[in-house]
Amino acid sequence: MTALRARIDARRAVVVERLALAEAATPGPWECGVHAMDECRIDATGPESMTIYDEGGHGPDDARHIAANDPAVVIAECRRELAAIDADLALLDFVEDGAHDPAHPWVQDILINLAARYPEASS
Repeated sequence: MTALRARIDARRAVVVERLALAEAATPGPWECGVHAMDECRIDATGPESMTIYDEGGHGPDDARHIAANDPAVVIAECRRELAAIDADLALLDFVEDGAHDPAHPWVQDILINLAARYPEASS
């Protein structure tokens, strides 16, 4: 396995984990500021209405951030990213199949672009 493939696989694993968390979460939509007295409270206002977060200690910016990560939004984002990752893995399979000269400029362009999308972790 190449280092690039390992980085792509690692990113895929992170997205799969995030997708699983979103799928297990209380369905939304999630909203903040539903109650006039508490702009920091986050509520699920869909069929399973309930308070998602109301512990205090956070401000309105944090509440808006949490609400913006409504499970349906995260699920859609993760599915889009997984589709892109799978396409990138298929492209990597294509250029690494042994039938293409790895020194050819178009192969190098593909590898450079993939490497840019999946950089090495910084220490």
